[in-house]
Amino acid sequence: MDLFAWLAGASPWWWVALGVALGAAEMLTFSYVLLWPALGAFGAALALWLLPGMGGGAQIALFAALSAASAFAGRAWLRRRGDGEPVSSLNRRSEQMAGRAARALADFENGEGAAEVDGVRWPARLASGEAKAGAALIVERAADGVLIVRPR
Repeated sequence: MDLFAWLAGASPWWWVALGVALGAAEMLTFSYVLLWPALGAFGAALALWLLPGMGGGAQIALFAALSAASAFAGRAWLRRRGDGEPVSSLNRRSEQMAGRAARALADFENGEGAAEVDGVRWPARLASGEAKAGAALIVERAADGVLIVRPR
């Protein structure tokens, strides 16, 4: 007995209806999760329209393959394009340090040392110059949790 025999005589409109339902659910959630199976359902509808004798198992396999392929391609496209929102440094504190005043906690050796910003100790690297203990510094930027500083 074929598990998907009920799909063997199905119309392509069944897949279109599934795609529309998934698309509508996506519009309610704004998650970019249901968009990919919706595209897979539309692709399965097109394939069933072109090949009307397709069995139920083949339709499900095609739907799954198209959903997975569109998910991988869509995620890559969204990662490259972004989601339209500005990049926030809200939860990345080291990125918020640019332009802040700092103080060298000890002599920097080979351009490496520690700096204090607002009472918090940070690992630091000199962008240029030299710094002795207590020297006033300016934070230029942060890289991987390390402040890049220069003498003031």
